[in-house]
Amino acid sequence: MDSSLCSTDKPDTSTADTANLSWKLALVLQGRARPELLETYTEERRPVVHRLKQPSRASETTINYRWSSIVFDDRVKLTDTENLKRNACIGYGEDLTAGDRAPDASGLVIHKGRQKTSLFDLLSPSEHTVLVFHADPGSVQSIVQLTTRRLSGIAQVVCIRNATSGTLPDGVVEAVDSEGLASRVYGAREDELTVMVIRPDGFIGASVHTVAGVVEYFSRIFVV
Repeated sequence: MDSSLCSTDKPDTSTADTANLSWKLALVLQGRARPELLETYTEERRPVVHRLKQPSRASETTINYRWSSIVFDDRVKLTDTENLKRNACIGYGEDLTAGDRAPDASGLVIHKGRQKTSLFDLLSPSEHTVLVFHADPGSVQSIVQLTTRRLSGIAQVVCIRNATSGTLPDGVVEAVDSEGLASRVYGAREDELTVMVIRPDGFIGASVHTVAGVVEYFSRIFVV
């Protein structure tokens, strides 16, 4: 890891530095991820800290990790790594991309109890959260099998739909998108599967549209 990230001539990034490193370190210590995962701390944080040192209005709230080797987007192919690093603090583009900070969405109704909540209230600081939008039962079952058999305790599944179904496997949180905001914010369409995997540090690790895409992302992180 790059010791220059700890220098005193940069703005205070300690909270974000800790958030980026802690979940990776925990997985490595648990034997759930390879030690090489720790190298992505420098890969992701160094360009951000460099940009934050420059005179601008950039802050930790506008950063992204779109160039990271461990994020995965099955539709947006971003290959100009150096340009991506130069734009490490530009915030959201027209569409959410893997590596962006996950945005919140209100108006979600949990099926059990019917209480209304927001997306951020469903995220976990110690687990990946797999947001599954408008999925057919077969796709949900495949994702649940992946998380329960191989990623137990380090990933949770939240299924977001326009109405309750009553057909979800045990352990899946069902949230009704009562205002349609979550689907709009995350670009999810009713006629296709959309999966957003949110990392414990609140960034989008994967933006995919197939179960195979979910497997591809987790293969970059975990020993599965």
